[in-house]
Amino acid sequence: MTTGPRTEGRPALVLLATGLGLFMVFLDATIVNVALPEIQRDFDVGEAGIQWVVAGYSLTMGMFMMSSASLADSRGRRRAYIAGLLVFAVGSALCGLAPSILTLSFARGIQGVGAATVNVASLALVGAAYPDPRAKTRAIGAWTGIAAVGLAIGPTVGGVLTEEVGWRSIFLVNPLFAALAIALTLAFVKESKDPVRRSLDPPGQVLFIVGVGTITYALVEGPHDGWSSPLIVGLLVVSTVVTTLFIRTELHSSDPMMDVRVFRDRVYTAAIVTIFAVLFAIYGTMLLITQYLQNVRGYSP
Repeated sequence: MTTGPRTEGRPALVLLATGLGLFMVFLDATIVNVALPEIQRDFDVGEAGIQWVVAGYSLTMGMFMMSSASLADSRGRRRAYIAGLLVFAVGSALCGLAPSILTLSFARGIQGVGAATVNVASLALVGAAYPDPRAKTRAIGAWTGIAAVGLAIGPTVGGVLTEEVGWRSIFLVNPLFAALAIALTLAFVKESKDPVRRSLDPPGQVLFIVGVGTITYALVEGPHDGWSSPLIVGLLVVSTVVTTLFIRTELHSSDPMMDVRVFRDRVYTAAIVTIFAVLFAIYGTMLLITQYLQNVRGYSP
């Protein structure tokens, strides 16, 4: 008789354990926006300084998402999920205790690495807990809904905490949520791996990280340095070259990190482009709106 997590017949508890971590990382994608004016005043920095508090999180989350997925499938999804929660909790604590805007931006990057791992590992664990296709579809729908709720209520929660407690509280509550999610995961989530043993595709991993990192940095700093500045032009060229190399590498790899051939599916591609456009607009708009309503109109968080 074996002992371990009691997942049989209790997949809803798996969804609860993984959904809690997912909710936390997506909440943090928007919760900081409302606190930015307070952070700006506290550290006495300009717009360029606080921009990386938001961008640092999204940058590392995007850079390490594919790497986290590969590691989770090969090394164990539950193990990766717990590791992601721990990294996120450490990054959150560093954010809450940050003595400078540079430290805060760096810690937000650490949060992003943890968030990337939590995101992909939680979805894989949900899929493994629901083997029936119809039940899996409903579970993934609920998983997506949890993420959407986190994004939606982030500004409200951030505003309340910032005004009533202080901006540091929006970070310092995360280790408590992470601890609860880890406890639930250890109790109810069964370890799983990809049944097909796959390589980590190191060339693809490196090219993806460099490609995403350079284009994101160029987009963030372009308005400040000027789109025609040597640094920004160089980064855009590097990103284009590296992304092209990444696509060629993945097309010729026997075990690619990302099968880029899926973009031949028009429905899939249309969905990805739509999601990209929506999130691109939301992130930029929220950053501007929170600055305008508080710094110009004088509204409270």
